[in-house]
Amino acid sequence: MALPGVGGAAMGALFADKVRRTSADAGVGPETEPARLRAAKRVLQRGEPTDDAEANRLAVGLARSSPEVSVSPKFTVTVFVCGAVLQWSQVVVAVAVGHAGRTILFGVFAVFCTVLAATAYPLHKRGLRRSERISALLDQDEPVTPAAGDAGDRPHHH
Repeated sequence: MALPGVGGAAMGALFADKVRRTSADAGVGPETEPARLRAAKRVLQRGEPTDDAEANRLAVGLARSSPEVSVSPKFTVTVFVCGAVLQWSQVVVAVAVGHAGRTILFGVFAVFCTVLAATAYPLHKRGLRRSERISALLDQDEPVTPAAGDAGDRPHHH
């Protein structure tokens, strides 16, 4: 039953390394103001620029180094499916052995991995579209700012 623990630790280490490299590649360092970083993340989440040029610059750096850009959505789904299969197999083993506590623990993880596997692809693709949109806006020669009164999913610039 140690296999899920080892797998979880390995996944945690991989994700931590990816987050560290993504932040470094995006130009985010210890000197980055937390409020600016939050604003840049909001720009990515919304897929639209803000009035803050520095937040826009950080958002583009984050967009270009984000996992959505560097990792295939199919790979992401595959990882979660493998995690779900592993967890569901541990549920079966725990039931067979009669460990109610482990059954509940692995059951919660199994449901979590299954939900992640089911939602990863559309979320990954949406993040990729937003990252590409923000990167494309930065590649223009003019400043990236939102137009007043804009609505919908279309980003605008002045």
